[in-house]
Amino acid sequence: MFVNLEKNPKVMKFQFTSIKRKIFTYVMLVSLLPILAVGFYAYLVAESELEEQAFAQLTSIRAAKKRQIENYFQTLDQEMKYLASSQLVKNSIKEFKQTFHDIPPEQSKKNVVNTTVDHFYKNIFWNKLNPIEQKRNDVQTLIPKYPNTLFLQSKYLKNNPEPNLDNTFYDEVHKKYDKEFTEMRGDYGYYDIFLIDEKTGHIVYTVEKEIDYATSLLDGAFRQSNLAKVFAEVQNSDNKDLIALSDFDFYAPSYYAPALFMAAPVYEKGEKIGVFAIQVPIDHINNVMTGEKHWKEDGLGESGETYLVGEDLRMRTDSRFILESPTDFIKLMQDLHVPDMETKLMEHYKTTILLHKCETISAKKALKGMIGTEIVLDYRNIPVLSSYCPLNIRGVRWVLLSEIDEEEVFRPVIALRNKLLMGILAMSFLIFLIVGFVSDSISKPILNLLNGTIEAGKGDFRVKVKATTEDELKTLTISFNTMLENLKIKHEELEQSFAEINQQNEEIAAQRDSIEIQNQSLKVAFTEINQQKEEIEAQRDSIEIQNAELQKTSKEIHEQNLKIQEQRDHLIAMIDKINFQNTEITAQRNEIANKSAQLEMAISQLQRKNKDITASITYAKRIQTAMLPSKEFIGHFLTDFFVFFVPRDIVSGDFYWFQPRDGKLVLAVVDCTGHGVPGALMSMIGDAVLHQVVTEKGILSADLILNELHSRVRMALKQNYSDSKDGMDAVITIIDQSAKKMEYAGAMNPFYYVQNNYFHEIKADKRAVGGKLMLGETARIFTKHTIDISEPTTIYLCSDGYQDQFGGEFDRKFMVRKLRELLFSISDKSMKEQEIILLDTFLNWKGNQNQLDDILIFGVKVS
Repeated sequence: MFVNLEKNPKVMKFQFTSIKRKIFTYVMLVSLLPILAVGFYAYLVAESELEEQAFAQLTSIRAAKKRQIENYFQTLDQEMKYLASSQLVKNSIKEFKQTFHDIPPEQSKKNVVNTTVDHFYKNIFWNKLNPIEQKRNDVQTLIPKYPNTLFLQSKYLKNNPEPNLDNTFYDEVHKKYDKEFTEMRGDYGYYDIFLIDEKTGHIVYTVEKEIDYATSLLDGAFRQSNLAKVFAEVQNSDNKDLIALSDFDFYAPSYYAPALFMAAPVYEKGEKIGVFAIQVPIDHINNVMTGEKHWKEDGLGESGETYLVGEDLRMRTDSRFILESPTDFIKLMQDLHVPDMETKLMEHYKTTILLHKCETISAKKALKGMIGTEIVLDYRNIPVLSSYCPLNIRGVRWVLLSEIDEEEVFRPVIALRNKLLMGILAMSFLIFLIVGFVSDSISKPILNLLNGTIEAGKGDFRVKVKATTEDELKTLTISFNTMLENLKIKHEELEQSFAEINQQNEEIAAQRDSIEIQNQSLKVAFTEINQQKEEIEAQRDSIEIQNAELQKTSKEIHEQNLKIQEQRDHLIAMIDKINFQNTEITAQRNEIANKSAQLEMAISQLQRKNKDITASITYAKRIQTAMLPSKEFIGHFLTDFFVFFVPRDIVSGDFYWFQPRDGKLVLAVVDCTGHGVPGALMSMIGDAVLHQVVTEKGILSADLILNELHSRVRMALKQNYSDSKDGMDAVITIIDQSAKKMEYAGAMNPFYYVQNNYFHEIKADKRAVGGKLMLGETARIFTKHTIDISEPTTIYLCSDGYQDQFGGEFDRKFMVRKLRELLFSISDKSMKEQEIILLDTFLNWKGNQNQLDDILIFGVKVS
C-alpha cells in the first residue's frame, strides 16, 4: 500500500511545518543576505564616491575663484601704479588742486550757492535714501560748510540743476580733463575715480560727482569713511609703491550702499603731489564669484555657490539665492529670525554684502588660516558640502567658500537607494516563491518516508511509499520500500524459527530425563577423576620446573624491552630536535613577517612623502602662476596676442614677463637652466631681477636689460667664486608704438617676426645669461637690434622646448625649420586661432612620447 500525507494529519502537519520552515528559512537567508550585503555596500560606495567627487569639484572651483579674485586685485594694483605714475594724473592733479583753492571768494559766497546745495541735500539726495537710513541719520550733518565745497557742489553735483554762476579757472580745467577721466573709468570698469589733495584731504575731482565731491577727508562729513582710511594710509606713508585697499563699508555718498576703495600716492620728481583713488566696482567681484550668474555652467548645480566672507563674518559678495529669488530669500531670513533691520536693508539694496552674517564652522576655520572641506550647516541653516580657504589680498582679511547643498549632492544616491530597495523587494518576492516551491518539493517526499517509517514501526511491513521525485529521494524511497520488503521476509523467517524452537524444547525435555540417568554414571566417573588428580599433582611438579625456564625467558624479554626503551628515548630526542627546528623556522617566519610589515610601512611613508612633495610643488605652481602677468593685465595694453605656455612638470623653468613703462611695452621670454623645481627657482630669480632692472631702475634698452640681467644673475648665484653654471636663455623685446619702432636683444634664442608677408629671423648672441665667463671675457655685452613696425607686424618670442620635442612617425625632433614654417603659415590668422593650431600640432607630434622640456611661445600682433 502507498502512504499519503493525509494518512496521519496531526503528525504530518507538525513535521511538514517544521522541516519546510527550516528549509525555507535557511534558503531565504542564504539567498537574501548576499543581495542585501551587496546592495548596502553599493550604496555606501556610491555615497562615498559622490561625496569625494563633489568635494573635489568644489575645491577645484574654489581654487579657480581664489586665483581669479587674487589676480583681479593684483591687476588693480598694477593699474593703480601705472595710472598714478601717468603724466595725465600728475598734470591734472596739480591743476585741479591749484584751481580748487583759487576759486574767488565772491563766487563761493553767493546766496544761490547755499540755496542750491541745501535744496539738493534735503529734496533730491534725502528722498533717494531708504527709510531706515533716514531714521538713523541727520541730513544736516552731511551738508558741507567750506565755501569752495559749496560752490563746486552747487555746480557739479550729480542730478543737480546747474545755477547761473560765472565760469572759473576750475571749470576750464574740468572741461580739459573730465572727458579723459570719464573714458578711463569706462575703459578700466571703475565705479568712480578720485583726485585728492594730499595736504588738505579735499577731493578736488571725481567722475561721479556724488556728495563726497569737493569735501575734505580730514575734517569733512566723511572723515570716518573707508575712503578716508585709505587716503590717510597713503598720506602718512613715504612708500612710493604703496597701494592702500579698504575693506567694504557702508558709504554715505553712495546712498549708504556697500563700497570699497583703493588709493595710491602720486609723485613727481620725488615729491608727493597728491593721491589717486578709485571706488572698486562691486559688480566685477560679484561676477567673478557668481560666474556672471552661470552657476550651473560652472559646475555648481541648482544650489551651489561661491562667496566671500570678511573677518567680521559678514558676506563680501552676494548670495546666489538673493540674486535668483529675492522674495524667497528674505522670507527665509525672516524664518531664521535674522534681525528685522538687516532683512529690510537686504530687501531694499537687494544685496547681502555687509548685511548678512555667516557664523558657519567653515568660515571661522578659514579665518584662522585653515584650508579644508567638510559638511556643515550654512548661513541658511541647511547642510552643505563646504570647501574653504583664506585669500591672499593685501589690506583685507577675506576668506572664500565654495558650497553646494548636501541634498542635491546625494540626490542620485537616494535615487539609487530607492531603486536598490525596489529591486531587493522584487527579488525577495521572486525568491520567496521559488524557495516555497523548492522547500515543498524537498519536504514532501521526506515526510512521506517519515510516515512510512511510523507505520513500519507499528509492525505493518506491508507499507509502500510512493516516489514523487526523480532524484536521490526516489532512490531513497525505493531503498526504503526494499528494506520493508526484506523486513517482511525476515519477520516471516522469525515466525518459522519460533515454531522450530518450540519443537526443540520438547526434544530437550526428553533429553533431560536421559541426562539424569547419565548423572549416575558420572558419579562413578568422579571417583575415577580423583585418581587422575593425584596424577595431575605429579605433573604440577614438572610444570614448576617449566616455570623456572619461563622466568629465564622473561628476563631475556625484559632486556629486549630495555633496548626498545632506549630506542624510544632516542626517537623522542629526535622529535624534540625537530620541534626545536620548527620553533626556529616559526621565529624566522615571524621575523620575515615583521620585516615585511616594516617594508610596507616604509613604502607607505614614501608614498605619503611623495604626496606631500607633490602638494608642495602644486602650491609652488600657484605662487609661480601668481608671479606671471595675467592675460587680463596684458590685455589692457595689447589687443591681439597669445601666450602658449605648457610646463613639462608642475612648475616651470620657462617664464614670460610683461611691463608697461613710460609709454613703452617690455616683453620677455626666458628659458632657465633645468625644469621643475630647480627651473622654477631660477625663474623666480629672473622675474625679480627684471622687475629691479625695468620697474625700479627704469632701464628701457633691450641690450642693457640683458647686460644687467646677466650681471645680477651671476651675483645672485655667486658665480664669481663658485662652480655654479646655471643660467638663462632669453629674448627681450621693447615695443614703442608711438615711435613705430621695436628693439630686440637675445641670449641664445632668436627673434621671429612676419612683416609684409615675409618671415624674418634675427639671430641671438651665442652667449647665455649667467654662467661662467668665457676665456678673456670680463663683461658680457649683448647686441641690440632695432626694427621698424610702421607696417603691421606679427612677432614671436620662443623658448627651445617646442622645436626640441621628439615625436612624429620616426620619433625625431620637431626642429627649428619646422617651427619657422609653422609660424609663417599661421601668421595671417588671429592670435587665438594661432594658439589653438600650435597646441594641436604639438599634441599630434608628441603622440605618446613624454614631454622633454617646458614650452613657451609669446605671440603679438603690432599695428
